Amino acid sequence: MANGKNMLEDAGVMPNPTVQKLYEGCKIAREGKADLILAVGGGSVCDYAKAVSVSAYCTEDPWEKYYLQMKDVDNEIIPVGCVLTMAGTGSEMNGGAVITNHEQKLKIGHVFDERVYPKFSILNQVYTYTLPQYQMIAGIYDIYN
Repeated sequence: MANGKNMLEDAGVMPNPTVQKLYEGCKIAREGKADLILAVGGGSVCDYAKAVSVSAYCTEDPWEKYYLQMKDVDNEIIPVGCVLTMAGTGSEMNGGAVITNHEQKLKIGHVFDERVYPKFSILNQVYTYTLPQYQMIAGIYDIYN
């Protein structure tokens, strides 16, 4: 690229991102030497990006350390920016990240310190116009939970 930066894509982030996906994202971020993670999507994508940001350079198993033991981050963190395509998630404005481990039948959120908050968040309501009605309704109900 003209600015000397490489761009990598980590597609396929599902609702309620899994620990397996987290491990995959950590590998991509480490091997690509990511210096920014840009989350483009809804709350699950933002949560996933924040989880990868704290986990990519974790020398232990991040699931065990951050989600089961709820330890503080003591390693390098990759900054995150968010471009929202879904209104009302709140994930673009906090340091929390929810990850699901189907094998252990656990869905755990860890609220990290302010270093994990996205460095910027953009929400242009026009991006939400193309969402299916079901997704908008799910998002509205999510606000109340």
